[in-house]
Amino acid sequence: MMSETLCQAKLDSEMKAEQESLEPPVSLNRSSGARPPKILYVAIAAGLLTFALLLLAGLLPRLSTEAELNQAHGAETMSIRKVAFTQVQPPVGETSLTLPASLEPIQEIPIFARCDGYLVQRFVDIGDRVKAGQLLATIDAPELDRQVEQAEADLHQSQAQVKAAEAELARARAVVATSEAAVRKLQANLTFSRQQLARYSELVQEGAISREMKDEKQRDLDSDLAGLEAAQAEVAANQAQVASLAEKVAVSKAAVGSYRAALGRALSQQSFKTVKAPADGVIVSRNIDAGSLVSEGSDNAKKELMRLAKTDPLRVMVAVPQSFYRHIKVGSKVQLNINELSGKKLQAVVAKVAGGLDAASRTMLTEVHVANDGGILKPGMYATVKFEAGVDRPRTKNAPNLASNENKPFRIPASSLVVKPEGLFVAKLNDGDKVHFEKVVLGRDFGRQIEILDGITSGERLVLDPDVDLKEGQKVEAFSK
Repeated sequence: MMSETLCQAKLDSEMKAEQESLEPPVSLNRSSGARPPKILYVAIAAGLLTFALLLLAGLLPRLSTEAELNQAHGAETMSIRKVAFTQVQPPVGETSLTLPASLEPIQEIPIFARCDGYLVQRFVDIGDRVKAGQLLATIDAPELDRQVEQAEADLHQSQAQVKAAEAELARARAVVATSEAAVRKLQANLTFSRQQLARYSELVQEGAISREMKDEKQRDLDSDLAGLEAAQAEVAANQAQVASLAEKVAVSKAAVGSYRAALGRALSQQSFKTVKAPADGVIVSRNIDAGSLVSEGSDNAKKELMRLAKTDPLRVMVAVPQSFYRHIKVGSKVQLNINELSGKKLQAVVAKVAGGLDAASRTMLTEVHVANDGGILKPGMYATVKFEAGVDRPRTKNAPNLASNENKPFRIPASSLVVKPEGLFVAKLNDGDKVHFEKVVLGRDFGRQIEILDGITSGERLVLDPDVDLKEGQKVEAFSK
């Protein structure tokens, strides 16, 4: 127990001595006014020196790497770049233009129902060839049948009314004739009564007869005159009746004409129950079957029954570029090629040419017709149209006097073209193998080759696939590819 106490005391004394050794020998109390010892300055200087050495150790490798990169870049800049070139070949004497196209029917006719009803039977289907007037389908339209029956009944009734009016007119005319005969009889009696009165007046003056006898003749004359006036009035009334009945007959006949026209319209509408082909052609689509409800009309809300296409001849719509439009003439022969027909070349003819070019695509719409007697060609087939003609190269400042075939455009690889914000260029190589960028006028695009209308001449060397950092006047090492 005592030994443990001694050991503990010894450990405490050693720890105290160690703490005293770690404490600074001199107090840094600022209130005392004492200055720090020189060893503190030495420690600070050593720390700064160590930091500077570490900083230099990190910067030196980076500076060395940057110097090496700058040296390598300078060496690369000073080295001569190798480029491949192609030589401009003389233009060909004749050129042709081949354009893609699609075959279309010369006319495509949608067929709609002309009456409301239900489809009873359809006699054709897609792919069937039909003739003009051929029966395509029949429609059940009972309302049209009722309209025809009503129109026929109205016509018969109006015709009966005409007959009745004509009969009344005939009777009235007979009455007029009778009254006119009575007037003529009364006129004769009046004439006789006047003669008798004149004779009796002479006899009275001679004293041969009494005055009473003369007065009787005067009375007869007055009676005949009154009867004649009454008969003439009756004739006038009968004639007015005849005129009224004649007008009634005319109105009845007009009604007959109206009802006959209504019957004609109803019969015409009834004829639309049979759907017939408007022209020769082939059925390319149909949208109805037996029992389908069909509606009259051809607006967007109405569904067409079927579609008829006239396929002989077929037409091809081609967009001809501006550089070729002057060589397209109506009546010109062209060649049509369809790969599915084992490369068979078909002769076609230019039928129509648009009067202007499309402002967006700078192309002129051209319509080409091709015969299709056997029906081998189908609407919608893909084809190519080949126009045989030369494309003249414009006379420009770079080519003012063109001789022989030099008036034709050049063809160069498409990889020689350089696109810049200022336009289209090619990189030419002069005699010293220095680069010169020349602006060119582009013609047609053939994919791997393009036409150049101005800016180059035969024999010039053009850089293939020029790099974007290739500079004007830069010397290169050229090799042919």
